[in-house]
Amino acid sequence: SLLATLSTIVLWLIGYHAENRGLHLRYQANSIKSRRVISYLTLAENVLRHSPLILRRTVLSTVLNHLAKTYQSMVLVY
Repeated sequence: SLLATLSTIVLWLIGYHAENRGLHLRYQANSIKSRRVISYLTLAENVLRHSPLILRRTVLSTVLNHLAKTYQSMVLVY
């Protein structure tokens, strides 16, 4: 459904933002600290469960702009 899709997109963006802020290191159970090993959705779920006020500080349009810039730098334009 549309609501489930929108919820998933918002959770994914929150997880993406949390990784950019380095919050993923708090929720990793293994010893790898150089990269993210949990999904953005799982990261967002954990962050929201333990720090629900992050939504007040997160502006999704800023996260979307950062994602767009990162994606554009990865994609080759012919």
